[in-house]
Amino acid sequence: MRKLNLKQEFKRVLGYVKQRIGEYSANENAGPGDPADDIVLITLGFSFEQAGWYALVFDTRPNATPDGDWQSYIDENWVEAPDWCLDDVDEISITHYDDNWKMSKGPLDDEFFAKLFGEMLTEVLKQARVKRLFSKLPVADDCCLYVEEHEGRYGWPAYNKRLKEGRIS
Repeated sequence: MRKLNLKQEFKRVLGYVKQRIGEYSANENAGPGDPADDIVLITLGFSFEQAGWYALVFDTRPNATPDGDWQSYIDENWVEAPDWCLDDVDEISITHYDDNWKMSKGPLDDEFFAKLFGEMLTEVLKQARVKRLFSKLPVADDCCLYVEEHEGRYGWPAYNKRLKEGRIS
């Protein structure tokens, strides 16, 4: 039986976000756009299929939108998350990061896991926003946060709500 502890993973991902923020340099950025420009979009992407991983990508393109360009920068930014790789897992025990979470009934399929990991990563970014961790970065006034599963099965916020729900400030 696979054991997936999202309380530990939450802390690990938040630590990674803090690390990436601390290491950010306007001279060199492994993300779309000119590193000297302000950050317009911060994407936390992830995968759980053939390999488990997540990557935080800073996008400095002036008109950056959640268009998937972050995926061209996975290799420079990813962190392996082997416990997330759920190929060929028949049984799983999940410790959720939220003690009030109740496991839904229904198939434990890719849609379920995309939502499970996606919601956790969304909460990581929301917590980082509340703690004002992004204030250390050179961000544009309309800078937004975004979470996306590598295959497109999860995205937050909805595209038409990104400037309100995903906004850093």
